[in-house]
Amino acid sequence: MVAAASEEASTNVQSVASATEELGSSVNEISRQVQESARMANEAVDQARITNDRVSELSKAASRIGGVVELIKIIAGQTTCWLSTPPSRRRAPARQVAVSRSWRRR
Repeated sequence: MVAAASEEASTNVQSVASATEELGSSVNEISRQVQESARMANEAVDQARITNDRVSELSKAASRIGGVVELIKIIAGQTTCWLSTPPSRRRAPARQVAVSRSWRRR
């Protein structure tokens, strides 16, 4: 009876040792996966910052382009208005007037 109890205790100790080893392996694997997840999360944060910076720069560029488009619209409107004025009522630009006057002096 003592021999059977001793054998059973030995078997139980081996089972506990095996389970402890498996638990240690599982803990190590979980730790590795947590570290990999943290690395990936940090990389995602870095990429989000880069993307945010690029979007900000694109927004600034779009605003500048919008300003240029507005300027083109103003010039186009003035040109259309100038062209719709009869030639006899159009005023020549200042440079053209200056050139015309200097030409007449010769």
